[in-house]
Amino acid sequence: MFVGEVSGAGRLRSGELFTGTPTVTELTTSDLTIDNVAVSTSELTIDGVAVPAGQAITFRASGHVAGTTYRILEVTALYSGDDVAAYRLEVAK
Repeated sequence: MFVGEVSGAGRLRSGELFTGTPTVTELTTSDLTIDNVAVSTSELTIDGVAVPAGQAITFRASGHVAGTTYRILEVTALYSGDDVAAYRLEVAK
């Protein structure tokens, strides 16, 4: 199982928060089961940076195959519009 955290820091303007129900979709295979997708409700540290509550998306992915690279597309609504960002999840062998 892999637990993912995606920061909106640097993408969101001052005071902006993720809102609504975020989605996380795996694009390259049907291997992954992705669930528990949510907007953060407390401060998280992602890559050494403190990310305020509401400015990160968290999710859980299972079913990955060692040595396979997966492309993750995360889409979430912002109060100022839609934000689409592509992320890569690489599973170690």
